[in-house]
Amino acid sequence: MTSLRETFARELQKRRRDADITQAELAEAVDKSVDMISRLERATIGPSFDTLEALAYALGVHPSVLLGGRPANPTPVDKKAARVIKMVLDADAKRLAQIERVIMALDE
Repeated sequence: MTSLRETFARELQKRRRDADITQAELAEAVDKSVDMISRLERATIGPSFDTLEALAYALGVHPSVLLGGRPANPTPVDKKAARVIKMVLDADAKRLAQIERVIMALDE
């Protein structure tokens, strides 16, 4: 029987690769170290609930998916959030600065 940690590790790696992002990009998106992402993907450690949630949203999936659950039907908001996250992860430094300015202006 596969442990929950092993299931999580397998799903994390699969979803990250499906999103076509590196461990470094994912680590940056969730404010964790590359070493931590690597250890999570090798099932040497498990995530906290906060980390699980951050990873799931960075990858555009519901947290239950990373625990081996079936993907929920994404809502239009989920799809838009995933698209925005992908844009941020793919942005070069200049584009990222533009995105940050827009978000900061919306927050005022």
